[in-house]
Amino acid sequence: MTWDSGDVAFMIVCTGLVQFMTPGLAFFYSGLVREKTMLTMVAQNFVSLGLTTLLWATFLFSLCFGPHADRWGILGDPATFAFMRNVSPVVGLDLGQANGVVSEIPGLLFAAFQLKFAVITPALMTGAFADRFRFMPWLIFLCVWLIVVYAPWCHLIWGDGALSQWGVVDFAGGIVIHTTAGFSALAAVAFLGRRPHGVHDDPHHVHSVPLVFLGTAMLWFGWFGFNAGSAEAADSVATVALWNTQIAASSAMIVWGALDWYKRGKPSVVSACVGAVAGLATITPAAGYIQPSAALLLGLLAAPVCMSCVHFLEYTHFDDALDVWGVHGMGGAFGAIMVGLMADGPECADASVHPDWCVNPGTITRSGTAFSRQLCAVCLCALFSMAATLLILALLSRVVVLSPDHHELMDLDHHTFEEAAYKSPHYLNADRLKEALLDTEERFHMQHDGSDSSTHAEESTAIPKTSSLSPTLSPDDRFGPEHERLVQTAAQLMNGQLNGTTSIFVGGTHTHYPAGVV
Repeated sequence: MTWDSGDVAFMIVCTGLVQFMTPGLAFFYSGLVREKTMLTMVAQNFVSLGLTTLLWATFLFSLCFGPHADRWGILGDPATFAFMRNVSPVVGLDLGQANGVVSEIPGLLFAAFQLKFAVITPALMTGAFADRFRFMPWLIFLCVWLIVVYAPWCHLIWGDGALSQWGVVDFAGGIVIHTTAGFSALAAVAFLGRRPHGVHDDPHHVHSVPLVFLGTAMLWFGWFGFNAGSAEAADSVATVALWNTQIAASSAMIVWGALDWYKRGKPSVVSACVGAVAGLATITPAAGYIQPSAALLLGLLAAPVCMSCVHFLEYTHFDDALDVWGVHGMGGAFGAIMVGLMADGPECADASVHPDWCVNPGTITRSGTAFSRQLCAVCLCALFSMAATLLILALLSRVVVLSPDHHELMDLDHHTFEEAAYKSPHYLNADRLKEALLDTEERFHMQHDGSDSSTHAEESTAIPKTSSLSPTLSPDDRFGPEHERLVQTAAQLMNGQLNGTTSIFVGGTHTHYPAGVV
């Protein structure tokens, strides 16, 4: 078979764009969480690239797109495409089912493109249960969830399964990706409970707005490959999908930002970013089925719908840390349902005879029947995803401890990786502290007690030393209680009471951490 080289090149680029979204999501989430959880969030997202690829290459792709393994078309045969056997770089995938050749591009390229969707789907969940899922249990959960939740829904809708043959559509993943991940995240939040007191006292704490902005920009950029690439060709459907992606994200960003501005009295960069992501999630299932004018309306509706869901969950005291259910779960579900009302009319039902302005003729047309089918599919997916996730977590919790304890939460990144995202100025090198305080301890006490007339003369030499140790302390603090703690800690160091300690924390109530803290 001869392929259009333009289509192949287009899909190769789109495959790279979708992979770019996973590190973008990692940046987006890591900017929203505490700095001491940042590496954990990055790792939970990034590791999906490796684990999912291995599962995909061995049997997961076959589960998703292989010939039906059952009479209902729920799962594919895990052996047909195992280890990429029978997946050709030359011909498309002939599943021998109702639709014959599934891919309009070479089979291996189709597998690579679909892999990127499988990679980012479980990563979407990580923002919901920030601070509550240890790294090793997450690795196990990720693998099991892909098999139990993602694979069936991928096959049911994209693998010519039962729902696909019933007439349910999902252009780029509003059901398969966002609904499964969003409602699974909600179930995980319910199972794992709220974060401990002191960890989420400010639920809207954002430790790095630039990281949130960078992550949003990467996601938005990659989403063009996500949606336009789902056309599987460089054609008019891809063009409409790309434009719909842009207009829906932009309109949702403006409306969400305006609503939050009205509520807070000030504009917010973070709110604009979250609004854009809500628009992107909502347009995903509809991008290749609706007119640009409908995409504009869908984006305008996405912001208040998703924002209302976020506020509802806060009201019910579910601790969805980064609003995954409200933004992704409900955004994708809402977009998938609205396809039944916003798709082209019945004049576009015939793929061979139709007006030129039809977006994707022969696929779906708006009707009460289409709306009902989309609604049923979304509800079924939501219920299945939640039930399956609760079952997985219940079984997994009998084998391993899922959540970190309060001590680990004080510095989750260090306890997990013995690494830190930043060289925090609050953490002082023990050797530097010991050396400097040997020289300045006497002057600190003299200044604090006010017992020496030469105090002011000594202050100019004492402050630079302490400034180099703790640049975040004001000059007054350098001769107050904080310095008393520094002196006491130095005395413990010199007396050998803290042997092995490599750094000292001088912010808040902590005076030192175990060896290895940076």
